[in-house]
Amino acid sequence: MLSVHSQISLCKAHSISKQPLSSGQSSLRVINSNKRKLVQSTAFDSHQCSTHSFSVSAKMDVENSPPPSDRCAIITGVARSTGIGRILVHHFLKNGYKVVGADVKELELKVTEGRFEEDPIVKHSADRFYFVRADISDPLQAKRIVDEAIEKFGGAIHVLINNAGITNPMLAEENRIKAFADTIAVNLNGAYYMSQCVLPYMPAGQSSIIHMASTRALQSEPNTEGYAASKAGLCGLSHAQAITLAGRVRVNAVLPGWINTDPSGDAALRPEDHEWHPAGRVGVPNDVAHLCFFLCDSERAGFITGQEFVIDGGATKKMVYPE
Repeated sequence: MLSVHSQISLCKAHSISKQPLSSGQSSLRVINSNKRKLVQSTAFDSHQCSTHSFSVSAKMDVENSPPPSDRCAIITGVARSTGIGRILVHHFLKNGYKVVGADVKELELKVTEGRFEEDPIVKHSADRFYFVRADISDPLQAKRIVDEAIEKFGGAIHVLINNAGITNPMLAEENRIKAFADTIAVNLNGAYYMSQCVLPYMPAGQSSIIHMASTRALQSEPNTEGYAASKAGLCGLSHAQAITLAGRVRVNAVLPGWINTDPSGDAALRPEDHEWHPAGRVGVPNDVAHLCFFLCDSERAGFITGQEFVIDGGATKKMVYPE
């Protein structure tokens, strides 16, 4: 098995490197002291990513952003029939996107694909969605998702939503170290691998990355170290990438709270479960899908990057005292 260092080097072609400053250069140069206009030094004007280059000081090209019908999204973690990922795929398809969905669970992925082919709302879009079985904790498989998306839909990817993750937050007493490592490998490392592999194909100023974190990044229950650490890591990854990719790709984190992903379990929800939320109800996957779709709109959300969006009906803001 490859070491983590070896795995990362496999995606080196998609990594970002900075050229060092030459003597006498400054990272910021002051021009026109009366107006105090700051511009970046040319030492940081260009990053190389594989055979693609981009300017980190490029303006957000909002006016030339293509319509949804000409935009492509990659969404990971889509196999669960009632999960957030599947609803994300459905929402983006319904609004005109071409969508590539990825998941490690082959059987569930085929079932989900079949349901899309029969769905009366999106079945007419059968030529606009494509599913890939892959494990994003392996950088080579992450790259394969991107390669197949490009082969299927052309040379640009406008949206990446890193939704895949090990969702059971509890670490069992046995084999805790392996469980922790596995959770980090998928939830955090996989999101980074996907981001690095997709960057060469993201048009400047028209693209967005969303990392699906969780309110577990902010508060915890016992034995949730792996899940909480991975989700907090996604928040850090989001603001770091937002700065690294400033002017080219907007990057944000979405932190869902209690989202009911099992419609058949609605009857099991108690009135107090809904009432406990200041919004008056437990969340549903469509709540998350609407927020993500808005954040990927370069015209409406073009001034939003590096942020964390908690979507929990106000629950984390509610002071709770012991009874």
